Amino acid sequence: MPGKTTIKDVWGRIYYTARGKRTAPPDARWWINDPDHVYQPGDFFATGGDYSYMGFEVDTKIHVYILREGETEPPDFIQNAWNLGKKAQAIIRPHVRIGMSAGESLAAMVSALEEAGYIHTPFTDIGTEDYKIIQRALANTDKPAFYLDLHAIGNSGDIGPSMATFRPDTHRLKIQENHLFAFEYAVHTNIAERPGYPISINFSNPQVVTSRGVEWIQPPNDEIILIR
Repeated sequence: MPGKTTIKDVWGRIYYTARGKRTAPPDARWWINDPDHVYQPGDFFATGGDYSYMGFEVDTKIHVYILREGETEPPDFIQNAWNLGKKAQAIIRPHVRIGMSAGESLAAMVSALEEAGYIHTPFTDIGTEDYKIIQRALANTDKPAFYLDLHAIGNSGDIGPSMATFRPDTHRLKIQENHLFAFEYAVHTNIAERPGYPISINFSNPQVVTSRGVEWIQPPNDEIILIR
């Protein structure tokens, strides 16, 4: 409930807020991660998270915007940034195939996204340092940027081919049929409302690779959920 519910009540990663304040440096994975932050109109965030049940793990994100008075949809700058993230999904998808090594798949995805006009910001998994990389990459440009972390999930946890620069030990492993993975990546965009501090939106859904390519076992992110 806007004005009452906090992050510690319902897990979330705040990507943009109209009124809230940061209590720590910005992170590539969130703008605000304060458990006492109260969700409020103007907040754009992801909810979902990492879950494990009887040894089976998933990693999913759902994007949510709380409408302010008079609004019927998210502000254009949020919707446009989200659309660039969604567009990247279709560019990435054909480059995860049975028989490819994780390293081959990662290189193919990076090449395809760069060809489409996105800037690669290799992910280190040190969020505050990653955000500095994003800031430097997007200085003096109107292009979007991205990082990739398509990592193994399921009953093997993170053991398996994972397409991420900070998981090099898995790059030699080949993608097998019925490989379960988190289709996880983020797209970063400059926004006039926060000069010098790009918005970074993480997309993630559990999916599977078959002989037909990547198949959705969970519907991918198709929209921003609105709270009135």
